[in-house]
Amino acid sequence: MYRFPLTVYPNQLNLFHQCPFKFRCHQDADVKVPFTETPESFAGKAMHQALRDFFDIKRVPMHYRSAGIIGRLLRQAWGQVVIPVQNGPTLLAEIGPTRGV
Repeated sequence: MYRFPLTVYPNQLNLFHQCPFKFRCHQDADVKVPFTETPESFAGKAMHQALRDFFDIKRVPMHYRSAGIIGRLLRQAWGQVVIPVQNGPTLLAEIGPTRGV
């Protein structure tokens, strides 16, 4: 039986306001589908890491920021994104280049 959560955050209230059934499905562990890595989510993780590093003032001072730096950070993040495999997480760099990704 579904129980309404004891704690609710403001963004969850917006979801409830949009659609109570969607809110319930989002909260109910029996309804949730396990996450499956896709090429888009993999690229998104790498891009988010690159942007996080790019806007970190300690890592890249303001006067060094350029398109070349963000490209270098993206290539670095691409090789460091952990992808799930059956025996545990693996760095893409350990697997080597793949085609079609």
